[in-house]
Amino acid sequence: MAAVSDPAGFAVAVESPKQPLMRGSELTIPVKVVREPGFDEPLEMQCELAPPGVAVSPAELIPSGETEAMLTLSAEASAKLGPSPLYVLVTSTQPRGGRSGGDTARGSERVRVSSEVVTLEVADPFVSLSTEPQSVRRGERVRYRWSVKHLRPFEGRAAVRMVGLPVGVTAVGPEPTIDATSQEVAVELEATDDALLGLVNELTCDVVFNVNGGEVSLRTGSGRLRIDPRLEK
Repeated sequence: MAAVSDPAGFAVAVESPKQPLMRGSELTIPVKVVREPGFDEPLEMQCELAPPGVAVSPAELIPSGETEAMLTLSAEASAKLGPSPLYVLVTSTQPRGGRSGGDTARGSERVRVSSEVVTLEVADPFVSLSTEPQSVRRGERVRYRWSVKHLRPFEGRAAVRMVGLPVGVTAVGPEPTIDATSQEVAVELEATDDALLGLVNELTCDVVFNVNGGEVSLRTGSGRLRIDPRLEK
């Protein structure tokens, strides 16, 4: 005897990412929810299958009536290279009184619907940045230089943004960029009297590439900056 179940009330769709997820980078992909007429209840989205070394954003609530959510993936430096399967689950947040479509979450009457399995490609980064310790005085500017090592070819230009700057130290001037031939990039920093004296560790860079019409942000580099007193006149 065949059992007849009520429809879930919604379907889930995820597109295969147009660009690979680089080690050390983040990638955000849209998740579409197709709601049947009259089905407007909140939903919960989570990813239960991702490659080793790839972290996914925590479970996210999709508000009532909304039809899109964003899934953020971040790859560690040791993430498994190559193609891997990826899918998301979207679960109703309210009991359905015995109705079920697809699977039902264990211990509840909530409806759980899976997207199709898509392919996520994990790849080596385009570049890596490195630097030597540098210093700046309060009231002065310095060009903080990073060496660029190319690991894979890329097209166009990529913007470089320093991350982890302390209070009182800011990047000034036009945002620097690199291309496939760059060997060095410099970020101009300015220190005010609000900057605490001493050594700042764990400076790094976000390098933002444009790949197939989308932005991919790579976190790379480890720098140090010593902040010295202002010179007395």
